[in-house]
Amino acid sequence: MRIKNAFGLLLVCLLFVSCEKDVAIPQYIGFADNYLSMRVGSVWVYQVDSVYRETARPDKVKQYFEKHVIVDSVLDKRILTYRIEVLRSDFIDTDFENFRNYEILLTDSTATYRGPKLTYLMLKKPMALNQKWHNGHTGCYYNQGKVIDHQLEKELGGEVFQDVLEIEHCSFYVFDQNHGHRGIYGRNVGLVQEYFYSGTYNRLARSSTLNSTLRTLQTYEY
Repeated sequence: MRIKNAFGLLLVCLLFVSCEKDVAIPQYIGFADNYLSMRVGSVWVYQVDSVYRETARPDKVKQYFEKHVIVDSVLDKRILTYRIEVLRSDFIDTDFENFRNYEILLTDSTATYRGPKLTYLMLKKPMALNQKWHNGHTGCYYNQGKVIDHQLEKELGGEVFQDVLEIEHCSFYVFDQNHGHRGIYGRNVGLVQEYFYSGTYNRLARSSTLNSTLRTLQTYEY
């Protein structure tokens, strides 16, 4: 489905701020400015595909849609907080109901995603391939973010995005458990795609489980 940019996320992103602001603050230069223009009323709609796999059992597959809407912004000293409401539906254009809320907090140098079950930090300065930083990811043993890919153009879902960064927010394998979280961000679009996974392996039973969620941008409006 083609992306519709009206008036011109995540996110994701998956995260973060630019151009015209709702609140009078200094203009930033960096990831947050170029990869997401945030203001009250902005909307991103994602298709979400989740799969649960367990050895010797049928896959459990589910698909639904999420609408991420910026509903408020608050400036407290040097921290600008955007409040985002997430609505969920089985259909892309009707019957959306509130599912959860999260916030994106911006300072001079960082952009922090803060949700009910997940928090992680991103740098606002321009990021280069293989750059690493401590991100405080609450779903990881190893709290390290990393830029793992940078392409001038990338096609996703039949749409071509410009100057695309892929960021590994979380990746670890410990005691037969593994978790991962990645986000793909397009310049002036925001979070284009987000992928979560968690798995376990039982050595005695020689069985495994894998729970994965893929969130893909369908439409956005600034």
